[in-house]
Amino acid sequence: MSNELNSAKKSRRIFQVLNALNYGDGVSNDVIKKHRLLQSMGYESYIYCRWKDSRVASLCSDIRAMQPHKNDILIHHFSGPSVITEYVQAADCVKVLQYHNVTPPRFFSDSAAGLSDGEKQLQEIKGLYDYFLCVSEFNARDLRRLGVATKIDILPIIMDFDAIRSAPFHDLRASDGEIIFLFTGRFAANKRQEDVIDIFDCYYNHINKNSFLYLVGNVAEYPERAHMLRTKLETLRCNSHVIFTGKVTDAELYNYYKNADAFICMSEHEGFCIPLLESMAAGAVTMAYNACAVAETMRGAGILTDTKAPEALARCLHTALTDSEIREAIRQKQFAVVESYSLAQARKTLEKLIAKWTEKSHE
Repeated sequence: MSNELNSAKKSRRIFQVLNALNYGDGVSNDVIKKHRLLQSMGYESYIYCRWKDSRVASLCSDIRAMQPHKNDILIHHFSGPSVITEYVQAADCVKVLQYHNVTPPRFFSDSAAGLSDGEKQLQEIKGLYDYFLCVSEFNARDLRRLGVATKIDILPIIMDFDAIRSAPFHDLRASDGEIIFLFTGRFAANKRQEDVIDIFDCYYNHINKNSFLYLVGNVAEYPERAHMLRTKLETLRCNSHVIFTGKVTDAELYNYYKNADAFICMSEHEGFCIPLLESMAAGAVTMAYNACAVAETMRGAGILTDTKAPEALARCLHTALTDSEIREAIRQKQFAVVESYSLAQARKTLEKLIAKWTEKSHE
């Protein structure tokens, strides 16, 4: 039986396709980790895209050169308007759409309403696919809202926590007792860095001035948002203690996590939220606003809040950081949840999904 399974794997290739394979992007990282996991499982795995970052170029090929066969599986990663649907449509093989969610247009314009361009396109092309895959049940509900009624499965984002744990540590603290707060993510409006700043400002003014907030992310991608946040900071006493890092390497990102005493996420739209698990794995007390898939991802760990009251949250964090028993209890619960996202579990789920998808190829 084992030989038959290995033979089937060798005859079946798995293609992951997306608009662009980027460096440090959540969707791209999931594609790369899935690619490596598939290879470790014995499958022929390939990544095809239209554009690529030079730092990950060796992992992918131009989608215009893709030639899938009937026995292959194609996984189309969808997180916004897709420019590669013609290649998906032309492929004569099993097709799976992996839906990473699309940020609603209301976060980009006060007057925006209705569906985003990505959601409209998804409604138009949903008939191309044999199966659908989501990283959270929240995303699955979103797909159902868009008219996909059946054949939806869940596979959480594939995480590599060992990379965080084994990363070199360089202490960012300039003095003993310094407290470091952190948020990582795009400077898109839904991320609500301004709410994180408000919490930190309360903590800085009323609890501990020997503290810093690091906002990690590519500010150049959202210049208007960055300008708004810097203008806001000019009116606050904590101004010089809030640091915009700009885009960072993986090693630098992991070092910020390992330095952080607490991670604060006030985002109002998340289809999964990878940084929550990364901060938990690094041992930071992790606080997040209860929106969209956040509670589902945290699985009862960390500090989940239904309020954004800055002073209340600042004092909550102070208690969590200064009471050693509370802090350690939070950390241990977080570590336990992180283990539930193990590569072994992802491998088991992915193997079952591939077995289901290959039923289509034998019809």
